[in-house]
Amino acid sequence: MTDRGNALAECTVIGLAARDIRTAALFTELGFNFCHDGVRTVADACAAHGVALDQVLTRLEELELAADDDTRPDGAWWQLDQFSDYIVRRYHGYLKTAVPAIRTWLATLVELRKAEDPFLPEIRETFEDMAATIEAHLAKEEAILFPALAMLAEARRAGEGRPPLPFPTVLHPIRVMESEHERIAHGMTRLRELTHGFTPPPRACQTWRLCYAELARFERELCAHTHLENDLLFPRALELERQLV
Repeated sequence: MTDRGNALAECTVIGLAARDIRTAALFTELGFNFCHDGVRTVADACAAHGVALDQVLTRLEELELAADDDTRPDGAWWQLDQFSDYIVRRYHGYLKTAVPAIRTWLATLVELRKAEDPFLPEIRETFEDMAATIEAHLAKEEAILFPALAMLAEARRAGEGRPPLPFPTVLHPIRVMESEHERIAHGMTRLRELTHGFTPPPRACQTWRLCYAELARFERELCAHTHLENDLLFPRALELERQLV
């Protein structure tokens, strides 16, 4: 076991989970219950659940290495394909991990805690609606819009004209993406209202606290993601398309 592995083994489950959604999702996948296992060390939680500690520590170290490799390219020199690849790696990657984790935690809260907050079912329903929009949105960007932007970038590098695209102009899918950004933002606003600014009740359990803390981070991630696309990526894509003749 590495020195870092030894250190991770002695960290509390909730301490590591609150730091990184990928770690929280891993613990959820392993069946750790944050209300019961949160104050346990990783080593103790693995022992309690009959999970191989070495394998868990290996995965935790891999997650840390992946986080360290999250390099943002120099915005002044971004090509469209570099820009969209970064968005997929950094922001789509986060959302694809966070959505199922938050979904699981909200389901647990509705099942066990709805008597303490009658708004929990609506919070869950609002998140589910927003999550469905997000999942479809990411799929469309990765399968339709971003490949088109990569074709534009490659045409520029090759000194060629506008390549044949599956639509008359990238403006069409961009407008769809912008509309979906607005719909997602409305859902996030409603979640903020229902959760009183993502503030759990004073006696909330660890799962509740972790869930609301992640919803607050989810909102920040969405804002940064939307800004990069609406204010930087999309305008550059439209300008490049106009330049290619």
